[in-house]
Amino acid sequence: MDDLFAELARIRHEAPDSSTAQAAMDKMYSHFNSNFGFSYSLEAFAGIGQMYVSDDRFTVNIDKYGSGLSLFLSEAMSIYAKNKR
Repeated sequence: MDDLFAELARIRHEAPDSSTAQAAMDKMYSHFNSNFGFSYSLEAFAGIGQMYVSDDRFTVNIDKYGSGLSLFLSEAMSIYAKNKR
């Protein structure tokens, strides 16, 4: 996850709906579904993004990779989930 969040932090200034951000969300969604022993629905993926901003523990931890990363991820994950339904 360190490598993934470090990579995502480099694009956090992109628009969350940009092709760059959405390609990164596709990679993130695939990573989650390939490495944690179960399959996330699109709704669950968007919910994780919401948790990144609603739970200060996640916000603080994720924003260590770059200020504003948790908000960027939350928005980009939500857009990704809506577009893939």
